[in-house]
Amino acid sequence: QTCALPILHQVDVAQEDLSAVRGALGGRVSIGLPPSLSKLITVPLCQAFRHKLPGAKLTLTEGFSLQMYESLRSGRLDMAVLYNPSMSPELESAPLHEESLMLIASPLAAQQQGFKNKAALSLEQLAHLPLILPSQPNAFRLLIESEMLAIQQRPKVVLEVDGLNAIIELVREGMGFAVLPPYTLSGHSPAAALSLHRIAPPKLMSQLKLVWSARRQLTSTHQEAIRITQERVSAALDGYMKGMKNLG
Repeated sequence: QTCALPILHQVDVAQEDLSAVRGALGGRVSIGLPPSLSKLITVPLCQAFRHKLPGAKLTLTEGFSLQMYESLRSGRLDMAVLYNPSMSPELESAPLHEESLMLIASPLAAQQQGFKNKAALSLEQLAHLPLILPSQPNAFRLLIESEMLAIQQRPKVVLEVDGLNAIIELVREGMGFAVLPPYTLSGHSPAAALSLHRIAPPKLMSQLKLVWSARRQLTSTHQEAIRITQERVSAALDGYMKGMKNLG
């Protein structure tokens, strides 16, 4: 079945090129999204595809980086939005957004640790907090560990959880702290009563990129899908961050 995928892809390329000649882009586009981003981007991305590529069939899949890497290599995904991707000659990418990770806490837990709402903390202070992190390998986990190693520290991991919604719920219950992009909370009600705290110095900077296979020929539909995804993801994240700044 795996060997048949490149052949099927060549058939898709020929069919879509024929459709493009006729003035209509069609075919299938499969995109992988990280769980931290899916709630924020799914609706605007689907709306943009419906408007700009009405003849295409869009499939969105939520998954962590390692899983999406394998899906890109096997051809199950055409492209994926990844954090801090390890690039290779097999992959091409386009930048989407750069953002620093933040500490997510319940107000009670923050108070118990002695820092006020919205107060920033250093990476060294972060090393002494009980953290709820995804298990390895995970882009955020690797970033946190590598930056702490640079200051001769290690994260104090009290729970390893691979579901972001579960992490947020555990944080809300005061079981520990999370370190995630701020827009991870975009799909949660304000009643979640969680506070965000900047981490610096140094900042935990995370790069978000759109990645696709360099070994597969891009159809006209795929090329347009790349443009749409770049535009929608960047606009959604910029809009969310501006909204956060306006709130103080």
